[in-house]
Amino acid sequence: MLSQYVKSKAIGKWHFTVVYYGGLALCCYFTYLHMIGLRTDNGSLILNAAPNFLAVPITCSFAFAVTNDNKKLTALFCALGVIGYEFMQLGMEERTFDSLDVLFSVFGYQFMLLSITVERKITSRV
Repeated sequence: MLSQYVKSKAIGKWHFTVVYYGGLALCCYFTYLHMIGLRTDNGSLILNAAPNFLAVPITCSFAFAVTNDNKKLTALFCALGVIGYEFMQLGMEERTFDSLDVLFSVFGYQFMLLSITVERKITSRV
């Protein structure tokens, strides 16, 4: 009986994690699409940096759905991947490196740390 209770709580926690991070990923993705539609060459800092800020939560949220290990470490590696791609643009002809994109990717990582903290607070109360 105790094993059934523990199993049901674990499945419930997994469903909550999938819904929580899946919803976060979808919200960030649709915001990303909206920001891309608004981007122009007018030099708006927010519109130009939003894709990098939102790329980290999108990749982290999808990674959390398949891995249930250390979420902070997974978020770190997702952020490092987005930042690494920005540095790879130094060698690409059609892409441009922007240091503000790196900064906003770090802000996206901080947003994910906040989301992880909120998720842990919610699940600890259940």
